[in-house]
Amino acid sequence: MQLIRPMSLPIHQINIKRGKAVIEEKQILEDFINKSKNIISLDGLEGVEHYLEHGEYEMSYEGLVIELYTTELYPTNFNFTEWKELGLTFGLDKESVFDEEFWDKFNKWGKAYTPKSR
Repeated sequence: MQLIRPMSLPIHQINIKRGKAVIEEKQILEDFINKSKNIISLDGLEGVEHYLEHGEYEMSYEGLVIELYTTELYPTNFNFTEWKELGLTFGLDKESVFDEEFWDKFNKWGKAYTPKSR
């Protein structure tokens, strides 16, 4: 795969920027996992954390969302826009590993969310 870069940025700066983006993606994913820990199964959590530990962030995220949409539960302080942005970043709107209907199910689940009245 050939890297296409803007003429204004040297190759090492692009790699640094991409490395920073990966760190940010991992941090966002870890935050989502922490907000979901108390509502997903232990087996599901173990799978999500396994992929996270091995740098398979897309698979970790997909597994987390599947755990949530199959139980129709939502994590603490759920913001569908933030979750969707991370899914798009991981390319899950185009390709998924565990569920070929992932993106449709994810969108249906996310759009169905309504904050509980307090």
